Amino acid sequence: MGVGYVVNPYIERKYEKGMLRPDGKEGFNTPSGKVELYSTILEGHGYGPLPVHREPSPGPYATPDFFKEYSFILITGTRSLPFYHGLGLQIDKFRRLHPHPLIEISPDAASALGLQEGDWVILEVPDRDEGVKRKVHISPGLHDRVVCAEGHWYLPEEPDQQRRLWEANVNVLTSLRDDFDPVIGGSGCRRLLCRIRKA
Repeated sequence: MGVGYVVNPYIERKYEKGMLRPDGKEGFNTPSGKVELYSTILEGHGYGPLPVHREPSPGPYATPDFFKEYSFILITGTRSLPFYHGLGLQIDKFRRLHPHPLIEISPDAASALGLQEGDWVILEVPDRDEGVKRKVHISPGLHDRVVCAEGHWYLPEEPDQQRRLWEANVNVLTSLRDDFDPVIGGSGCRRLLCRIRKA
């Protein structure tokens, strides 16, 4: 017996064929039937109808004094090719391709901190006692105030369970809150302020 799967047929221009609206009319499933950059749905619920950028707090502009101590914007969850959400970290061949959890940093930022490629560092964020250990990877083209930490790391070779699960896991630094936006929720896991020190 073979294994199969179902693939829906690809249909182009569904909006022209009335396939997106419950009433079968042409257009999109919005009150106007059009793509709404000005959202009448949001407006009807009392929210602003146009998208607006608000800097998360704490942030470089919202809390400039705070940004002096935690002087990097940390983006979490970047991926590496050999692994999928932490799957494959226990496979020797994949670990040889990518042996360590990395923190990407610009050449100028690394130089200012006295860091070189391959140095071990600790990432720390406000309101967390724990830090996360990462190996420096210098990434030309990255903004000098932004660092990127790969997500979903654990250390399967580590015998101590606490270290195995948490020493390299960047999720230790993120918040469980999901109320950063009053309309759609959303978490702050992609925009933390952090500081970096040598391990």
